[in-house]
Amino acid sequence: MGVLRLTTLPVEVLSRILGYVDNPDITAVKKTCQILRSVTMTRQFWYHRIRELCEEKIASPPEEELEKYTIAELELWAMRRIRARSTSLVTLQLHSRTDPMTEDNYVDMLLVPGGRWLLKIRCDLRVYFVDLDGSNLEQHLLLDSSNTDPRISQYGSVKLNHIWIDRKAPRLSFRLEGSFHNEGYIWVYIYQVNLIGHGASATLMAQIIATFRKTKSNFSHDLSGQYVVSESTAPG
Repeated sequence: MGVLRLTTLPVEVLSRILGYVDNPDITAVKKTCQILRSVTMTRQFWYHRIRELCEEKIASPPEEELEKYTIAELELWAMRRIRARSTSLVTLQLHSRTDPMTEDNYVDMLLVPGGRWLLKIRCDLRVYFVDLDGSNLEQHLLLDSSNTDPRISQYGSVKLNHIWIDRKAPRLSFRLEGSFHNEGYIWVYIYQVNLIGHGASATLMAQIIATFRKTKSNFSHDLSGQYVVSESTAPG
């Protein structure tokens, strides 16, 4: 009986076998031979890897439907998150052409589920975003709440309270709630943020969709039937 070589097996069988390879070892497998490399260049192979990452809570689902990505983009998305899992903590050097990056200006940072977009919130409720999949980590202005209400620039107790991801949307879409205290009221501002473009050219765009005031911490406001805003609890 002759020796059965791994590379003589059908592609479908090889794909199932490689499904058991640990994520960090995928790069080594691709370098083994052209046949095994070709197995990793299929959509189903990367669909399986991405589902695995999401099921293990290593990453949130991609910001667009998987069918919108090329095979190369699927591989890039998955491998970035696989490498991030096994990489030591690093200090990010963020850049901006328009805003001094002194830490005293910022009150919070938030990583949007999916792992690509980092939000940096200033004390005056100006929000910047950074594309962590980009090469230069430059900060871009997402929204400036003082353009919505000039009073915001006069008060220091501004904060970003909640972020809600729209799980029903076919691509990344979420809402932000910011607020500040003035004359016994809490003024609330709701922004809609959408992903614009695709791949490396994608960006985030925000617009104000609601503003109101409240006097009690348990006040809630129905925005659209799909989102409910409250002081302490985000919608399920």
